[in-house]
Amino acid sequence: MAQPLQLFMLEISIIKVMTRDALKPADFHILLALTGGPLHGYGLVQRMEKESEGRVRLLPGNLYAMLRRLEEGELVAESEAPDDATDRRRRYYRLTEAGREALSAETGRLERLLGTIREADWARGGRQR
Repeated sequence: MAQPLQLFMLEISIIKVMTRDALKPADFHILLALTGGPLHGYGLVQRMEKESEGRVRLLPGNLYAMLRRLEEGELVAESEAPDDATDRRRRYYRLTEAGREALSAETGRLERLLGTIREADWARGGRQR
């Protein structure tokens, strides 16, 4: 069984990993949805709901405010409609290189967080690794 000081240090480690350069969860899901190619707002909402099994649902007003912020941060950019688009009047968005890098960094951060949580659980006498 781990000593109290070791458990405390693991908990501090978890907090540091959780907060360092973290993307907001909705931003993460938007960027993740765009890895499949350019989408318009409604397409983004549909993909996020499908990929999250219904756990992530955004209202259009919130989505477009988030997209504007992600555009300002150069993580997404407006894109031309794909050739197979049925309505060319819609605004399409694509993931930028900076967006891919941010998504990759966030994925790594979440993996480290999961590893730290598993280590803390093991140190407390939880499941074996």
